[in-house]
Formats: sequence, C-alpha cells, structure tokens
Amino acid sequence: MYSEKIIIANIAEFARREGWEPEYHTYEEVQQLIEDINKLVKIDYNSRGGVVELTRTITEKYKNEVKRKV
Repeated sequence: MYSEKIIIANIAEFARREGWEPEYHTYEEVQQLIEDINKLVKIDYNSRGGVVELTRTITEKYKNEVKRKV
C-alpha cells in the first residue's frame, strides 16, 4: 500500500509546479471522457503506428480541460 502522506506531498508538489491540482474522477466519469474523446478523434493505424486526427475544431479551453483529465 502507498503512503497517504507521500501521495499528498507529491500532489502538492505537482500542483505547485504545474499550477493546477489533479482531482478524483469516478469510473463512470472516466468512461464518459473516453466516449467524448472517441467522438472527437479519428485514429488511422499503419505499419509505423497510429495517426490521430481531430474530426472537428475544439476550443483551446476545452483542449486544456481534456489534457488535464487524461
């Protein structure tokens, strides 16, 4: 088991460094986010890997919100 004291210190250090603090999300919220992202992107695979393309334009604000959740 991980030390709650160390986890809290690591989160505080991350928040200080990055300017925002991660927050808890339920399983259902995570599944909804996955669905939302899958509606926004198209992934094409080739011999070298995958290419991800947006299927529609999104705002910078929404992009940053999604980045923080993933």
